[in-house]
Amino acid sequence: KTAASPWGVNGPAAYAGAVALADKQWQQTQRLRITAVSETLLQLLRQRFAPFTVRNGGLFVTVFGPKRILQHAFEQAARQGVLLRYDNGNANDAWLRVGLANDNFQRLAQINFGENNAL
Repeated sequence: KTAASPWGVNGPAAYAGAVALADKQWQQTQRLRITAVSETLLQLLRQRFAPFTVRNGGLFVTVFGPKRILQHAFEQAARQGVLLRYDNGNANDAWLRVGLANDNFQRLAQINFGENNAL
């Protein structure tokens, strides 16, 4: 009896990964693309959540702030079909994490969070 590994990868995915790892030019292009896209997201979230701390994590950007406001933003985004990650780690503060998107963040920019569409 053989146990499957918890992170098993199928043949086509393993092949695509091997090709990507061998293609240094592709890797460099993706690094530049990810840097540019994450900077765009960072600037958008700094505008939308101006009074709060916003940090770039590379593949995502996290907003830190009051639980009540970030939970409301999370719920508004979900109602409009934009899924974000929310955590309310302690009594008053929380964080909202936004991943990179391939639509230049148009859907995220259109979300009406209420209160003059800015927080």
